[in-house]
Amino acid sequence: MLQTALRLLHAHHTHDLNVRGAYLHIMGDVLGSAAAIVAALVIQFTGWLPIDPLISAFISLLILASAWRLIRESATILLDKVPPHLEVPEVEGRLLAVAGVERVHDVHVWTVTSGLVAMSAHAVVPELSDHPATLRRLGDEMLALGIGHVTIQLETGGPCGGEDCGDEALVDEGRAAAHDRMRVVALTVIAGTMGPQTATLTLDIEGKQQTVQSAGNGPVDATFNAIRQIIPHQAKLLLYQVHAVTEGTDAQAEVSVRLDEDGRTVTGRGADTDTLVASARAYVSALNKLTVKRQKTAAAKEAL
Repeated sequence: MLQTALRLLHAHHTHDLNVRGAYLHIMGDVLGSAAAIVAALVIQFTGWLPIDPLISAFISLLILASAWRLIRESATILLDKVPPHLEVPEVEGRLLAVAGVERVHDVHVWTVTSGLVAMSAHAVVPELSDHPATLRRLGDEMLALGIGHVTIQLETGGPCGGEDCGDEALVDEGRAAAHDRMRVVALTVIAGTMGPQTATLTLDIEGKQQTVQSAGNGPVDATFNAIRQIIPHQAKLLLYQVHAVTEGTDAQAEVSVRLDEDGRTVTGRGADTDTLVASARAYVSALNKLTVKRQKTAAAKEAL
């Protein structure tokens, strides 16, 4: 019966995790039975008793190694991780290589189930008439990578407001990081139910430190007011979002802040175990990127 089950499952065990789990279970039974027979014969004819635990340990190691691979692949699916044979930059590169695609952003790749990889992305294709043909070519490129379920939203352009807007946004982020004219040095916030919330903030601006104290309708508002007091600007706050990137009471918080100034949209990010410090870093990061965009706009106007 075990031999029949093994023959039935063998052809499919490499393509389906459920079948592989059943296959490994039956294989474990077969190996256990075979090991018991071998150990019994050795003991019967030689009297060497250690053979029994040695064979048992060997079979256990084989089963453990196979089970670990099964668990690892299951975790990849359950956690929506990128498949091990793919990398997001590779997928982005194949998308950008398609004629008519100006940039891509918000690219996500994950495993749905055994043998089925899915992806979603936004692609900017300025020419509306090219969308049908471009979409087909993008699907073909993803199929060549082994991605069977493809969801791509085509856009004609406009301000870049997503989490990641391709090469152009990466260049701006690199310039902002290199420029880094503003940096959070220290932050102390007084908050609670008894009295106004105040923030004392120290920023380093091109090597010179400035410290101010500001109040607000909450600790985050007080922190942002302090930043505005040191760095006056007209940018509007479009998004403030907090993510816990680790677990526990000492979780590392990641904060996203999106600002818009005259159609220039930037997203800054900051991380720290203190959410308010992460918030201040994210806001300052966005202002650094906004400075880069201002410089690009000024340079373009001068070129004209």
